[in-house]
Amino acid sequence: MLPTLLVVVTIALVICLALLIFGGRNAPPARAPATAATPGTIPVARGGPDPELERRRREVDELKATVAELRGELKQTRKKLHDQREADRDGADLVKARAEVERGASQQLEVVRSELASALAEVSRLKGEAEAFRMRRPAPAPAPQPTPAPPAAAPPAPEPRRFRELSDTDREKIDRLEHLANRERTRSQELSAEVRRLKGRTETQARVYSVVKGELDLLKDKFKALEKRLNRTLLERDLLRRAIRDLEKKSGLAADRTELTADEVAASDRSVEERAAGEAAEIARRTRPLQPAAEPVPAPSATETSAGAEASLENAAAADAGGAPAAQHAEKAG
Repeated sequence: MLPTLLVVVTIALVICLALLIFGGRNAPPARAPATAATPGTIPVARGGPDPELERRRREVDELKATVAELRGELKQTRKKLHDQREADRDGADLVKARAEVERGASQQLEVVRSELASALAEVSRLKGEAEAFRMRRPAPAPAPQPTPAPPAAAPPAPEPRRFRELSDTDREKIDRLEHLANRERTRSQELSAEVRRLKGRTETQARVYSVVKGELDLLKDKFKALEKRLNRTLLERDLLRRAIRDLEKKSGLAADRTELTADEVAASDRSVEERAAGEAAEIARRTRPLQPAAEPVPAPSATETSAGAEASLENAAAADAGGAPAAQHAEKAG
């Protein structure tokens, strides 16, 4: 019903548009005045509007109103058709969902029924087996009387061990082996002490190496900072010299010297070398080993080893404390 109405409204709308377009083109020309104007007479002006033009205008207004009404009806029809399609689609989706739910419920019901039937069959089988076992079970047999165990035989007395007396050769051999064992034990203790001493020395050297490496990294950073500062200073010097030259050209006055003399350069280099020598002496003093390598070092005991480790730790802490101001100085220089 709705599609047919939609087609009819569309056809009517097309017909109205065709009348509007082609009716204006085929309109008859305005009628000539009944009396032709003679050369000697003055044409008389009309007093009112043309009735044919008014009729055409009214027809056009009516057609426009009709077209507007048909457009409104077409919109309403399309809206109703869309609503009906949406309702039909929702109803179809609802029916499909209900069919799916019913199908799933029936499948689950069939599964539950089959499981219930198998469980009932298993229960009946177990009941039958229990009844058959109860009917076949014989009466309990009487418990047998315990028989006394025979007394265990007494174990034979162990024979006393007999030791052979040692000869002089055996005694000498035993003494020699004991002396050799004592000597090897003493040597093992000495080697253990030597190993501990070497381990402590290695740890000290490792700490010294770490300190020296840290100072080397600090010096590298200071050198980079100084190099950057020198580059900036050179650039500033070039800019100042150019500015001084420009001022001299503009003002006509000669400026004082801007370069150092040989004495000033030598004094500056001497101060830098003295400061570097002082820093090198301080580094050598901190990294100097605890004992000179030329003197013979006896095997240290456990107390000496612990004291050497504590001294090395104190040296490492002092080196770290001395490296902190140098790092701050390098940061300030940068």
